[in-house]
Amino acid sequence: MIYLIAIGSNSHSRFGSPINNLKNSIKLLETKNIQVLKKSSIYLSPPKDFRKAAGTFYNAVIMVNTSLKPINLLRELKKIESLMGRHKYKKNTSRTCDLDIILHKSKDIIRDDTSELTCFIPHPEMCNRNFVMAPLTEICPNWRHPVEEKSILTISKRKFFTDRLYKATNVL
Repeated sequence: MIYLIAIGSNSHSRFGSPINNLKNSIKLLETKNIQVLKKSSIYLSPPKDFRKAAGTFYNAVIMVNTSLKPINLLRELKKIESLMGRHKYKKNTSRTCDLDIILHKSKDIIRDDTSELTCFIPHPEMCNRNFVMAPLTEICPNWRHPVEEKSILTISKRKFFTDRLYKATNVL
């Protein structure tokens, strides 16, 4: 199955800078038989809805191929977050690594909250996040959102994002 995963970081880890965290997260994915097919540019954005000061977020989207079912892929993503130094899952806090399943190459809508994890595909907030939509538009503008029933490009063009976003020159 082909999935789109949002990847982000805004704090240093034992692997170094947030950009190094993104790169190491991708390497860890590949050790789990999750093949990376495409990588977006890195986008920088200020923290959104944070109560305390936090560093700039570095965000990207990657397209992957794996035989894992969505909930099992989510489990692997959470393991990688932990390996990268993210141990507390508090809302709106700095993180060394944040990995979220955004979409998959299917018209199916996934709602699985029967286990210890909650897996929703498409991600319920994806269309409201410029730091997700911009990289998605870059690597898969013609993918269709199964709920909105529109392409990623169309959704991006119709949204008015007020948050600032900067495309980095760094590459994954």
